[in-house]
Amino acid sequence: MMNKSTARDTVQITIQSQDGYSTPVWITYLNDSDCKEFNDSEGLLESQGDRIYTAGFYWAVCHPGCIPDSDFSGPFASESVAESDAKEWLNS
Repeated sequence: MMNKSTARDTVQITIQSQDGYSTPVWITYLNDSDCKEFNDSEGLLESQGDRIYTAGFYWAVCHPGCIPDSDFSGPFASESVAESDAKEWLNS
């Protein structure tokens, strides 16, 4: 379980899909400070229709030692809700 007050805590889990494949998934918590830093560094502007990140738990497919293979999905209220969403997406 991640500490919500600590920025950039990340856990890696492996989700077994219905077709038998194992997929590595990162789950991370971004606090308000992380989100502001990320939104600013990417030049994201809500007025231009950009996705603005807000505090919460996010997940992405990511193989060990690599950058994420997908966009981050979220925010979610808890680590377990993020994991459930990842499982649902991978088995859809």
